[in-house]
Amino acid sequence: MQVGDLVKFKGEDTNDPNNGKGIVVEVKNPTSSVTYEVWVSWNFLDGEVGRNFSYQLEVINESR
Repeated sequence: MQVGDLVKFKGEDTNDPNNGKGIVVEVKNPTSSVTYEVWVSWNFLDGEVGRNFSYQLEVINESR
């Protein structure tokens, strides 16, 4: 997972417009552990940034 990736919560339907989607804006220590902090700008928070853990998220579309 890297900055710019489009993500969703694991287990949620990508096509459901009511489910949260966001863009990764910061990743903390991705190589130090299997679980790491990911800061995401979420659509349901009107673009506000929230902290999540990598195991909670799934990449929908990777940045280039």
